[in-house]
Amino acid sequence: MEPAPEDLDVQAYCRSLALQQIQMLTRLAEIAMQLAEAEGARAIAAQVRAAAPKADEAAVQDARAEAQEAGMAFSRFSRSVHRSLALRSRAADSLCARDKAQAADRAAARQDRRDRHRNEVEGVLRHMIWDEIGDFSRGARAVAAQARAVQPKADEAAVQDARAEAQEAGMAFSRFSRSVHRSLALRGRAADSLCARDKAQAADRAAARQDRRDRHRNEVEGVLRHMIWDEIGDFSRVEALHAELEERVEDLYDDETLRVEDRPLGSVMAGLACGLGLTEEWGRWSPAWPGTPDPARPAGDAAKVAVERARRRDAAVAAVERSFADLPDPARIPGIRAGLAARVREADVIAWLDTETTQTVARRLCRSLGIDSYNCFEKPAIADTG
Repeated sequence: MEPAPEDLDVQAYCRSLALQQIQMLTRLAEIAMQLAEAEGARAIAAQVRAAAPKADEAAVQDARAEAQEAGMAFSRFSRSVHRSLALRSRAADSLCARDKAQAADRAAARQDRRDRHRNEVEGVLRHMIWDEIGDFSRGARAVAAQARAVQPKADEAAVQDARAEAQEAGMAFSRFSRSVHRSLALRGRAADSLCARDKAQAADRAAARQDRRDRHRNEVEGVLRHMIWDEIGDFSRVEALHAELEERVEDLYDDETLRVEDRPLGSVMAGLACGLGLTEEWGRWSPAWPGTPDPARPAGDAAKVAVERARRRDAAVAAVERSFADLPDPARIPGIRAGLAARVREADVIAWLDTETTQTVARRLCRSLGIDSYNCFEKPAIADTG
């Protein structure tokens, strides 16, 4: 199955499922109603023949048998109509209640979605579609057979064949309509569970997004302030740039509908630096914060994954070691190098190497080793490709 898109609106998706369910139940009720009407008319006509004063005993018995058969078919199709209408009524009530409950927060329903939601709903839908296609075709065949059976010029053999086909197709319709009812009921419960779970998780997602947004903002502003302080020699200009930076960051992150936190840090900082007239200065800092998304996980067999992880580990170690020349006490270097060698073999660092850029890993390693992380980010000899 295809994964759910990240911007899937679960509430809108569930609403479309409810509308589709109402349409399908309406169609089932219409087909069952046509069958019930035809069988009811046949039962009445047979009863009239059975009550005719001049009918012989054999004709009366045949008419009564036909009336009984048609009456049972009428009852069966009537129950199908009742079930379809009852399910449709519940689906409509649920839809109206959901719309009313979600009226206030429907505009804010755009949140992160999870693949298992779509997989659960799609699995039920596939089962329903498999049953539904056969269901409608059999209902149409039963209606057509009933129409042939009541043609005025049809001979007795053709009428009997048509009635037999109508009965067979009608039984099949009833059987498959029950399957559709069950499938729609399962889908309705799955959709209700999906919407309830999505609504319950909305607050947690909003809080997680705000935390991520705050971290993103703090890092962007902190790095650019540090860059301005290091690159600009005029103290008065530094203060002016810091004030302008604060204003621009405030404007950028103030709009909650703009998902700045989903963009790479390097891309956001590059845009702000250009707006501040610091393009050249940012060019000396940009290798540390690439403007591209995080690298993909290493792919291939175990040997290829090991080689790629080793390459990324060596690149991160080289980035950290570039800071050694600026350490105030060179005697610390052997101890830090030993600590670095042990650190890069720990599970969390291996996980970083699989998903983060080289400079992100280097920055985290610097912090864990007590090194000024900004010393790690002098322009490397080769571009950082993750």
